[in-house]
Amino acid sequence: IKLQTFSYDKTVTAMLNGTISIKGYELLTNAPTSEDIYNYWNDYYTKPLDDKNGIYCHFVYPNDSELQFYKDGHTIWSTRLGYGMFDFTVMENGYILTYGQNDTTSTKDPRLAHMTMLDPNGNIVWEKTLMNGFHNEDISKIICEGDTFAVFGRGDYHTFLFSRYDMDGNRLVYQATPVKETLAIWNVVPFSEGYLVQFNNYDK
Repeated sequence: IKLQTFSYDKTVTAMLNGTISIKGYELLTNAPTSEDIYNYWNDYYTKPLDDKNGIYCHFVYPNDSELQFYKDGHTIWSTRLGYGMFDFTVMENGYILTYGQNDTTSTKDPRLAHMTMLDPNGNIVWEKTLMNGFHNEDISKIICEGDTFAVFGRGDYHTFLFSRYDMDGNRLVYQATPVKETLAIWNVVPFSEGYLVQFNNYDK
């Protein structure tokens, strides 16, 4: 097994070519069979993000992801997104809000945060790329509250970003707070009349 590049085709056929390479990941077995590799692929790249609603996300590389809705073992709908999806949240009305970041082939290219709203049938209602003047911007958490949602993220790792949007994707509030440390946002929860944000300092 070579830890280099791979065509990322989710098929057993592609994994039976003798020389198998998966970029950045190791199979924790001495002599993996084709079934071992197939199961590893499913376990790592297809994740049950919402068992109750039967929603799974299959990550398609190098620069896309695919959100699939399964029910009783059958695919009801599947929507391809033009960025690597980090996570999603299901609204009370059944709409789905996904968020993530585009990949790049060079550090000179910007990595921007993206959001997509889908209806309960997987149709894209709107898409938005966050362009707030940063070379690298991501979204760490989204919290839905009534007819708005709050977005928490980072700009170039040294700016804490808070925004609020309505359900049509219109931005209502934007705040950028510079920090000295290399910022990581681990979790956000509603607290009192605001939010409690858990940070981590990557400089320590």
